[in-house]
Amino acid sequence: MLRLESLYKKYKKLVSLLGSWASLIALLCMFYPTQSGFSFIHWFIIILAALLIIVCLYFEIRESKKIIFICEGDKESINQYMFKWIKNSGRIAIFSRDMSFATSNKEIKKLLLSKSEKGEVIACVPKEVPLTDELKTKGAEIYAYSKKQNIIPQTRFTIVNYGQGKKERVAVAHGETGFHVIQEFDKDDPVIYLTKDLINIAQRLAEKG
Repeated sequence: MLRLESLYKKYKKLVSLLGSWASLIALLCMFYPTQSGFSFIHWFIIILAALLIIVCLYFEIRESKKIIFICEGDKESINQYMFKWIKNSGRIAIFSRDMSFATSNKEIKKLLLSKSEKGEVIACVPKEVPLTDELKTKGAEIYAYSKKQNIIPQTRFTIVNYGQGKKERVAVAHGETGFHVIQEFDKDDPVIYLTKDLINIAQRLAEKG
């Protein structure tokens, strides 16, 4: 049931688009001339509507691939996604509550330790945890921005290819009833600038102690 619900949430706009096209065809059929058939204007409207629907479907399908619904509690799928997200990237910037996605997965932890040795890891957390201490010894930049204020972030995100211009992309995670939702944004989306601002703010807060 959750699988069907996730598919509906992901592709519901496509259903609306197809429904609109079907409604247009049904409306034209109501005025179908029984003897002469469809006129030029009828065919023009049908073909134009079909072309517009195809264009809209293309962009909606492309965008829907950037939204991932994972059933709540499916830690394995979340970890698989995170590993693939950071594996082939350059420098990464992580904004997390407690780095639990890496703490509970040896493969991700090993990857982060390796990237830390190359100077490719920035992690912003409310308070330091054993994993961030370990990453710091390997060369990661760790920013604990809420040692006194007790700020608990409501969202988590990871920017890949951080500081590499158009190659930058961010995956933002948040909860939704029954699901762990991850949305991907590229350099052209304002969301990436907002997430970079949060990284900068966390760095400044951490530096002030």
